[in-house]
Amino acid sequence: MGLELVLVFDLDGVIRHFDSLELDAQIEAELGLPAGTLWELVMESGDLDRAVVGGFNRRQWEDRIEAELRAGTRNGADVAASFQRWRDNVGKADPEMTQLIEELPEVPVFLFTNGTDRVPEELVRLGIDGLFAGVLNSYNYGLRKPDPAAYLAAHREIQAVLGLRVPREQVFFTDDKVKNVQAALDFGWRAEVFQDAARYRQQLDAVTADSARN
Repeated sequence: MGLELVLVFDLDGVIRHFDSLELDAQIEAELGLPAGTLWELVMESGDLDRAVVGGFNRRQWEDRIEAELRAGTRNGADVAASFQRWRDNVGKADPEMTQLIEELPEVPVFLFTNGTDRVPEELVRLGIDGLFAGVLNSYNYGLRKPDPAAYLAAHREIQAVLGLRVPREQVFFTDDKVKNVQAALDFGWRAEVFQDAARYRQQLDAVTADSARN
């Protein structure tokens, strides 16, 4: 395949998965908090949106969540000890996607994630840091998907890492969020919504064949 294609993967929901509902429920029960409290603090406070564009580093974001938990806890539980399990959770790498990437011929592979400053460390802990030529991280850009400027920043980093001019149509991107895929298409990348490893293989075969014809 050579440099006919550059492959770019979203991280969460594609390469990595979190099964945190059980852990969240355990922590909430220990702290005497209503079910769903952690989800609301993590996903609905707006702090995550700020953390992935450099407004906070990962530790600061986690500290803000812990402070909110402490403020809501009335049963004398050890908030720090309970929440440490949440801090330590880096999810699990998808074995099928990991194998797929390992089996690819010589082709540049990148991650493009709305992530925090801790993503490189998390990839090491997951054992997948060696799979990628580079990590295109919103934290470093101050911009997140689906902002068009984030795709421009990511494309420039791809070219810098490879030391080559890369036409936009040579990049094939997959993400589990439709809005991020549409933004990639609008930018000029090829892109497909991620479903599972088997479907991705089919999508990649089709894109590879089309690239070879052109």
